[in-house]
Amino acid sequence: MLKPLQQRKLIRLFNIYDSYNSGEVNRLDFELLAYKLSQGKPWSVLRELKVKYSELWKEVKEMADKNEDDRVNLDEWLEAYDKLISSGKIEQIILDITEGFFQLFDADQNGYITVDEYFEFAIAYDLFGNPYQPGSFPDHKFEEAFTKLDVKQNGQIDLEQLRQLNRDFFYSEDPNSPGNWLFGWY
Repeated sequence: MLKPLQQRKLIRLFNIYDSYNSGEVNRLDFELLAYKLSQGKPWSVLRELKVKYSELWKEVKEMADKNEDDRVNLDEWLEAYDKLISSGKIEQIILDITEGFFQLFDADQNGYITVDEYFEFAIAYDLFGNPYQPGSFPDHKFEEAFTKLDVKQNGQIDLEQLRQLNRDFFYSEDPNSPGNWLFGWY
């Protein structure tokens, strides 16, 4: 059973995926996120992301779409993630997606994600609003999020740290866990 903190984080994640604010997600929402994440990247990156997000959609749909209408509402989403987390299936998804994120956002391929690279991630996921529209991007929240994610406080996040942040996002019940901030505030 999901704990209240896990529910809040997963509701935040649902709202990120729900591109059209329709109260449900479908394959197109997942595909759109792959397009957003790969903007300005080579075709091979988009193709790979589409495959990964298609696989994630299939997992979520298989576990959540009880009425087989090719859509998942918030209740179904929470139920699916409860099953993914309790069954341990989420672990492989975390590993696959974390690796993909890291390759995608470590733009200079130096083995670290910096604040500037996290900024690209935040824009793709629309975590904090539009930074190019005055008044819609809370700089202090973006900076607070990166500061919390940067557990070593060295201005960068390595792959193992990102894996742990992802695990914490899905598993942690500790309100002070840095991984809670992976997708912005919740």
